[in-house]
Amino acid sequence: MRKWLGPMGVMFLTAGLVVAAEGTISKVDLDKKTVTIKEGDKDNEYKFTDMVKVTVAGGKAKGGKGQAKEGIYADFEKALKVGEKLTFEAKDGVLTEVKITGMGKGKGKAND
Repeated sequence: MRKWLGPMGVMFLTAGLVVAAEGTISKVDLDKKTVTIKEGDKDNEYKFTDMVKVTVAGGKAKGGKGQAKEGIYADFEKALKVGEKLTFEAKDGVLTEVKITGMGKGKGKAND
């Protein structure tokens, strides 16, 4: 019995791991709330909700470094364009967090 406790514990811990990755959007379906992201040579489809945590990185702060700030779901929806790159975390095929870059150039502002 003791031999099984270790492997079973590892199995349960790895089943709930959050996957962090970077990719390029290759397909978007806003009606179904799915996005297909190309990660390397493979396309993976993820679901999303309006509860996804959004971070927007863009613009330049003093010293030439980009700043990141908390975004809103509308920022994420505006960034959902084929060819856009994003960094994301997903759990069980659902996006939990996304980091969007390049929105500091006047596109995708939340107060449009």
